[in-house]
Amino acid sequence: MHTTLTLTLALLAGLLLVGCSEKSTDNNENEIQPTVTQYLIRDYQYQENHFFDLRITGLTVEQMHTNSLDDLMPGDSITKLVLYFPSSDQSVAYPCSLYVNPDNRDAYPNEALSRLCLSETDYRNLPGNVEPEYTYDPLEHYIIIDRPTISDTSNNYLGVYMEAYRPSLDSIVAIGDEQGVEGTDGKNYRIMKLIKHDSPDSSFVTWNYAWRNVYSLGETSVDPNQLSVAVYKGLATQVEDIDESELPYRKSDGESYLHLLGLDVDDDGVIDRSNLIIDYSRGLLRFPMRRPFASPVLGADTVWAIYETDNTTVRQMASRYFILVTFTKYPPPEEQ
Repeated sequence: MHTTLTLTLALLAGLLLVGCSEKSTDNNENEIQPTVTQYLIRDYQYQENHFFDLRITGLTVEQMHTNSLDDLMPGDSITKLVLYFPSSDQSVAYPCSLYVNPDNRDAYPNEALSRLCLSETDYRNLPGNVEPEYTYDPLEHYIIIDRPTISDTSNNYLGVYMEAYRPSLDSIVAIGDEQGVEGTDGKNYRIMKLIKHDSPDSSFVTWNYAWRNVYSLGETSVDPNQLSVAVYKGLATQVEDIDESELPYRKSDGESYLHLLGLDVDDDGVIDRSNLIIDYSRGLLRFPMRRPFASPVLGADTVWAIYETDNTTVRQMASRYFILVTFTKYPPPEEQ
């Protein structure tokens, strides 16, 4: 048997993935050998600025009222959503004021922004801009932004105007004001809900809007029959560095991390194929909880620091886990 080992480098959505691809061939022409490609992703290498909640999740209506977060409520159904992007072009942009809660603008004053902005319609009409591409869930209240790329560089905030049907009122409520209100400087300011601050801080309400539980699988248009995933506790940063000290299960009780973190509910050793866990077209892995490696199920081995800072060095030093993604591919019949 002849074995060829190939190092694979993949750059996907700004994330450098290091993989090891092994292709085996046998002198027996009747024996078909697969190509195996593996990617190792550290726990801190989640996708950033791609998935956002449109409100704080996990709170009751009463708790939201208490915390002045009563803009978009559990049970509301979003009927209209318009994205607003940053712009420095004063000839086309218009003044915007962005708030955590547009209906209570005095709440969270340290997060309020006044910026120039463009609606998605005006943004797409400018020469050289890409067509905005996003989807949102009207009932679960989150948005997935594929284009344009939203980064953490200066002046990269994100705002939305929304309308939603509220069953308790049997009417449509507006979150924001696209017509605008007059500011103290005499200018008309459109009022938006702030989704992403241009100077993110872990103390901000909006910090918790960003999902930190989605990871690139290294490839898009994923075939579920070719995919396997395991979660390890260990320090390896490349596939070839994995050693016997790094385990895909908890030593104390033998529970696999795949099961503990909700990716293998029936505990059969295979990642669940639910579309809520694997986004096959985008090639993304989504943990059920927003901060999986800070989950209480991990006991004393939680990793909070990777979720509480945007400092890459701090995240790297705190990292304890990695995800091993394996694709096993057989050649098409005509190539066999």
